[in-house]
Amino acid sequence: MIDHGWFFRAFGFWFSRDEWVRTQTAYKTDIEIARRAREREYDSLRGGLLDAKKELGSMEGQLDRERSDWREKEDSYQDELHIRRKVFHEWKMCTFFVDHKGFIRDVEPKDPSLVSTYFGAEIEDVIGRKPSQIIPAERFFNLYTGLVEESSGRMAREGMQFESNTIHIGEEAFDIMAYPDYSGEDMKTVRGSIITIVPLRQKGWLEKLKGKQRLTIDVDEVVTQEKALDYCLTMMRNGSRPVYFNFEKNQSISRSAVESIAKFYRIYQSQEAICTFTAVPKEVAELLASFEVEKQHLKRIRTSPTFEMAPDPVEG
Repeated sequence: MIDHGWFFRAFGFWFSRDEWVRTQTAYKTDIEIARRAREREYDSLRGGLLDAKKELGSMEGQLDRERSDWREKEDSYQDELHIRRKVFHEWKMCTFFVDHKGFIRDVEPKDPSLVSTYFGAEIEDVIGRKPSQIIPAERFFNLYTGLVEESSGRMAREGMQFESNTIHIGEEAFDIMAYPDYSGEDMKTVRGSIITIVPLRQKGWLEKLKGKQRLTIDVDEVVTQEKALDYCLTMMRNGSRPVYFNFEKNQSISRSAVESIAKFYRIYQSQEAICTFTAVPKEVAELLASFEVEKQHLKRIRTSPTFEMAPDPVEG
């Protein structure tokens, strides 16, 4: 019997070798494809990095320019602020910043003595009120500021402004003007109005006006109903100037006396005038609050071991 195994073995050898060669060629082809793909990916990434570097350089240049512009604007603002403060200091100007609803949101300069000289009130008693409520007795001041309050919406929408005019506070003449209050980076957003008051004479007016715009009542150590009525009569003769009760020395007061003072406080409030109580004993502050005196008008509430409420006289 003839052995044909050698043929199949030779055929298997050649077939396996050819298959191995084809597999090796395919493998090399895959490697070459992968290599080229990586090269293209690398070229793409390198191009992206170069573009990113260029963009970053451009952004850094823009940032440097913006930083330079910002420094120039800040320097300009600081120079302007320095000039304004100098003008405020030398001329003793006073400026109200009024919101859209016509209420004062800020005052410049923050000088309690100057604000008190102008209006007889403390800064915290001015902020939150309408300008026309600050000096009720000065008719033309109230007409001018009242018109600004009513027009605050139009000033915000249309950027309108008022011509300057002359007013009087006491016997002193001042120039008053109102214009829109711009804000924002473009300075085109109107948030309300600005009212500026400038004295017409630079010297002498401050001393002449100081202390005349407010009434300070130094409450006695012991206050009876009769004494409280004297305080109330003083308030009546005062007109509508701000009234400040100073309880620093008070050690005794009756309930009826406190009630009488509170009644005149409410009359002042109805006239939109300022009436404030300072250095108030805790017991008196609680009693005033029960008689509808607002909390913000009770300042520097104190506790005193020697204070006592005085009894009211018995009728009969």
